[in-house]
Amino acid sequence: MQKQLALIIIHFLIFISVFTLFKNEKIYHATLGKVSMTYERSGTWENPEIKLVKKPFIAITNENLEQWDASIYKCIEEYSYSLEGDCYNKVKFAFFPLFPLLWKTTHLSTIGVCMLNYLLFAVSILILINILTHSLPTREKIILQLICFTIPSIVIYYIPYSEAIFMMTMTLVVFGILRNKYGLYFIGCFLAATSRPATGFIVFAILLTELYLFYNYKDLRTLIKNVAMRVSPFLLGYFCVLSMEYFYTGSWDAIAEARKYWSEESLGFRLPEQISDWSVEGFGMSSFVLFFVIVPSFIFLIRLLLKPPIKNVSSGYTAEPKDYLVMVSLSYVCLFFIYFLFFRGGSMNSFTRYIINSPLFYSLLIILFEKKIKSSWGVLNNSLFFFISLILLCTFLSFVEYGGGRFRFEYAGMYIFILLAFYFSYNNYFNYYIRTLCIIGLWLLNIVWSTYLLDMFICNGWIYA
Repeated sequence: MQKQLALIIIHFLIFISVFTLFKNEKIYHATLGKVSMTYERSGTWENPEIKLVKKPFIAITNENLEQWDASIYKCIEEYSYSLEGDCYNKVKFAFFPLFPLLWKTTHLSTIGVCMLNYLLFAVSILILINILTHSLPTREKIILQLICFTIPSIVIYYIPYSEAIFMMTMTLVVFGILRNKYGLYFIGCFLAATSRPATGFIVFAILLTELYLFYNYKDLRTLIKNVAMRVSPFLLGYFCVLSMEYFYTGSWDAIAEARKYWSEESLGFRLPEQISDWSVEGFGMSSFVLFFVIVPSFIFLIRLLLKPPIKNVSSGYTAEPKDYLVMVSLSYVCLFFIYFLFFRGGSMNSFTRYIINSPLFYSLLIILFEKKIKSSWGVLNNSLFFFISLILLCTFLSFVEYGGGRFRFEYAGMYIFILLAFYFSYNNYFNYYIRTLCIIGLWLLNIVWSTYLLDMFICNGWIYA
């Protein structure tokens, strides 16, 4: 545990040090500046002009960090959902209150709450690794922790967004499921429901899982009981959010009205017309997720559905708790893809953020890592999944015009993802020292990429999310 805690501190210090080095003009132009450019924004919010320029990173300040969704959370932190003044009154009701309430309660500056977010994320990963893989040796847990820190979209946990508190609350949920502690599960679900609207997909994933278990065991009483117990804390959380907004607005549909201001979020069936994204960086990573995460998730889910789950009524579930968590996680990933496919009109904006930067994805990643280490999956299975996904990704990129040349630095996140997927598939076929050196190399590459994304955010360029 001490080594894992030390890694949390080391990762943060290296990240800050690398970012600081790239603020130096000579160092930047001699290193990252040779292969990449940074962003510069001018003009008005309605008519912005965003340019790629050759200049060092800008300073991390409270003001620079209050961009995009962060500025809306800051508004809610200061004024709650009050309609006084003109503080994002048309859109802020689509943002749930737990994160701004935490911000307000802690009295932290914007930089301070970013540090808190990183700590919440890192501690959540530490808890998930230790409760999901408690039988693995410490050195394997360290490698797994490095894998989690090498996810190229991890920067979302370094900025004033709600993903970190979502991660922590869902970690409580996972703990409650594995230890059969309903009180902890209830608290975690309730808090998660007040953190992000995306938890609605978790509710549907739970419902699908319970229906699948009912189909196998035909126990209607257990189905009704489980659905009531599993879903009720989410519904109570949603009711609290709606009540809070009603207190300020006198309207129960303030959330629905606010979401209309994002055209891609408007309700309605819309098949993909033209693939697009807010940034090339986001498009590259989302393309990876589409074929390396979504496709295998559907395959794994179908394989699970074709065989009856192991029954374990004594734990309060009609399946082993870890199997139950896997089914919910896979259902969540697949449901989100179906939503993007049929209701976004081809916009891939935030696709990576909603799939990869979700607590259920990290839980799934950790469980799969343990299964790989214990069962030593055959090289044929690994090759099949990895190379089929790679072929599909290359085919997709060859037919889609968006994003320009595929060998620009903006695609570095996608290539780190691919290397990480290769490492994840084949790491247990090499000795521990080679595996450790490889993941450290990828981890350091990702730190450089993450500093680039953070600078992209604070200089008000198009963030990948």
